[in-house]
Amino acid sequence: MTQIRIKEAAILVGTVYTGHNHAEVFRKIREAGIKVNKANNIQGFVTDDGSFTCRHIAAQVALDAGQIKNKQDILFSEDLW
Repeated sequence: MTQIRIKEAAILVGTVYTGHNHAEVFRKIREAGIKVNKANNIQGFVTDDGSFTCRHIAAQVALDAGQIKNKQDILFSEDLW
């Protein structure tokens, strides 16, 4: 069985938007004409199997996959790239 890895930053706002980092994802969402606020989105990541995961679970996935070296509560895209 292969290890699941974090593939890219993602934001769930009705649908999942992805990008290299969360700033890029927010830009894509704005370009799509969607207004984002703290109540209508969940920031996270997409794994290489296509699953969306929140920042908390993504931190453990990245640690288990060796993508980050130290345990942390939440994952930021800057931690990966």
